[in-house]
Amino acid sequence: MCSIICDVKICTFLHRLMLEYQYDEEGIPLRVLKQRLKDRGLAEHLSHDKIDIILRRADQDEDGHLSYEEFLELVLYLFMCWICFNLHVFMIAGRLERTGR
Repeated sequence: MCSIICDVKICTFLHRLMLEYQYDEEGIPLRVLKQRLKDRGLAEHLSHDKIDIILRRADQDEDGHLSYEEFLELVLYLFMCWICFNLHVFMIAGRLERTGR
């Protein structure tokens, strides 16, 4: 799940969106973030439920907004998921290569 969402387009989009809301003390409303992801087609491979889970997990203070600090933690989380996914794929590829499959 996370390996799909963490790519350059999405991280760049999220950063630009956060910059638009940087002067709003509350941050970006989750509903706006979700809608903008859909409008840009960046979340088309994720179900509505998965998007909600990711955003609720990111909204640590449960105020319905993603602050810049919460945004940074979300990007770090997604990046770590991406690393773990790619490491797993690399390890599987190595095993297949060694076994000749």
